[in-house]
Amino acid sequence: RSTALAAMRTGKVDKLTGVGWEPARDLRKTNPKIMTYITALGAIPSIAMQLDRPPFNDIRVRRAMQMAIDLKTLAATYWGGIPDGLPVGAVATPGYFAKYADWPQEVKDGYAYNPGKAKQLLKESGYPKGFKTALVASRTHDLDLLAILKDYWANIGVDVELQVMDAAAYLSYVFVAGKAEAMSVARFGAFAGGGPQGLNRHSGTRTDVYKQHNKNDPYYEDLLKKILTTLDEVEEKRLTIEGDLYWASQQWQVITQPVPTYNAVQPWVKRFLPVYSGDSAIDGHMASWVWIDQALKKAMGH
Repeated sequence: RSTALAAMRTGKVDKLTGVGWEPARDLRKTNPKIMTYITALGAIPSIAMQLDRPPFNDIRVRRAMQMAIDLKTLAATYWGGIPDGLPVGAVATPGYFAKYADWPQEVKDGYAYNPGKAKQLLKESGYPKGFKTALVASRTHDLDLLAILKDYWANIGVDVELQVMDAAAYLSYVFVAGKAEAMSVARFGAFAGGGPQGLNRHSGTRTDVYKQHNKNDPYYEDLLKKILTTLDEVEEKRLTIEGDLYWASQQWQVITQPVPTYNAVQPWVKRFLPVYSGDSAIDGHMASWVWIDQALKKAMGH
């Protein structure tokens, strides 16, 4: 990534995708003529919990883990104020997800930063002094963010050991063998996929190919089956919204915030129209309209 950014700064490449908000900010400072634009608020880094064993089979513990995290501060600082600091469910497509404003207050409260209430919930669930647990991650994950979460959890008495593996070992250990005994970084993150697929990817049941939650929830599975088999678009949307709200209410994952992603384009790239989308197909179609102003590129020393 650092090599790619250096190539962008020195004009060796015309366009760079998947740029984080901090590198994009730095590019605007060092190379103000380079155009940077946000393409997506991507999948939310989230932490999956094993739901078939203590302590995470108790929803009070899961809520405590979430309520220990200050989403608004994370959004304002770690992601530069680009996300809004509000929680979301598992679905990304407009018209298919339950809007936060429509969530019942009880569900909203489960995502509000409240370490005092989190400690009370742990006490009520039999962990007055907290507990020790483990979080399995890959070296490709955002380890700085995981360290921040670990610190938040320590504030409510939960001592989390980070177990970091190489990517291949992590995938095999967590998703193929299902050996993560407590927590692991979620396969897709929250906010994964459009429409019903957001819920489908988050199934995480005992029989799911991604053995991450190991949960047994007949209501959710029946609802998912109805969503994926109905031919009525209106009914599909209604059921998906219902499922999205149920997913949020059960708090099977500790969520953070959507990661902002940018594209960077050199000034000699012409007819390039910024689109707020992560759809590579759109970029592909747009490329047929793009041309390089060779004279401008040469005049700028490249």
